[in-house]
Amino acid sequence: MVEEKKKGKLKGIVIAAFLFMIIAQVVHTLGSYATMDFYTDPQYFALWSEIMMPDIGPPGIEFFALSVAFNFITAFIFTWFYSLIKGAVPGKMSFMKGINYGLILFLITAFPGFLSMVLLLNIPIVLNVGWMIEALIIDIIGGIVIAKFVK
Repeated sequence: MVEEKKKGKLKGIVIAAFLFMIIAQVVHTLGSYATMDFYTDPQYFALWSEIMMPDIGPPGIEFFALSVAFNFITAFIFTWFYSLIKGAVPGKMSFMKGINYGLILFLITAFPGFLSMVLLLNIPIVLNVGWMIEALIIDIIGGIVIAKFVK
């Protein structure tokens, strides 16, 4: 019985992480379309990694594959962590727990990252704000999905 419960919990974590990964990929892709001018502006070419921009033009399949893998790893960590603290996340229904968990994720990961990037990197503030908005959307929708699947 205990083994069955562990398998069910792991299944929920993997499903939620997979769905979170898809959400992140879709939101980041839409965000990149909205901010494409920054990626194609020669004055910012030095900022982008060789993986992202090996040549002038859109990123290659390697970048896409690594994005999917990194989004899944991040999603799995976020989902696993929720499974440990879900009892402490405010909210009675999974929807509200998910929103609250998404806001927690945003406040401890993306927002401090935004503040650091403003200080450290010469990235246009509009692009940085765009990334922060993407993160907020991903974290809130992802948090709802996590709370729904991780019981």
